[in-house]
Amino acid sequence: MALTTSYQEKELLHLISQGDEQAFGQLFYQYIPLLQPYLLDMLKSRQAVEDAIQNTFIRIWLQRDKLPEVEYPRTWITRIAVNECLNILRRKKTEKAVLHKLQETASLSSASETDIQFNQTKQLVQQAIDLLSPQRKKIYEMSRLQGRSVSEIAEELGLSVQTVKNTLGISLDQIRGHLKKNGITLPAVIFWAFLDFF
Repeated sequence: MALTTSYQEKELLHLISQGDEQAFGQLFYQYIPLLQPYLLDMLKSRQAVEDAIQNTFIRIWLQRDKLPEVEYPRTWITRIAVNECLNILRRKKTEKAVLHKLQETASLSSASETDIQFNQTKQLVQQAIDLLSPQRKKIYEMSRLQGRSVSEIAEELGLSVQTVKNTLGISLDQIRGHLKKNGITLPAVIFWAFLDFF
């Protein structure tokens, strides 16, 4: 069974390396339930887990040309996710004991072309957020930065849940469009997945 799974994952990685967004979506949804409990145990925050998973898959997409060389997909993807957790913990300067333990078990990647691309992508995302209308920006930040649920945002702002979902959807499309204008194409699944998942 493990061999079949590994073989199927290698097939998915091969398709993704050719830019297949459907295969990318399949891999993404396949890994969310595998990574989520493990990362939640490390980060203790659903919002941080969401960020770590999203960043993991952005990195995978940015490195897609190297995917056919990946021998053990599950190990490789898990290592990227663990490194993302380290980045989050380092940025927040919290849970020092956990960070120390993770540093003993995970190899930290040095700055590479992928890291530079990733940082540029994050800067472009921030630019796109700054271009949103005040209402869209507020809803987006309540969701992404404060970790509020759609229903919590709707209640606080006196809006319907559907209005909040629609507004988030429009904002995510705008952000994706801004990235595309700047030469970075990310699969829609990265942006849309977390609207309903958590």
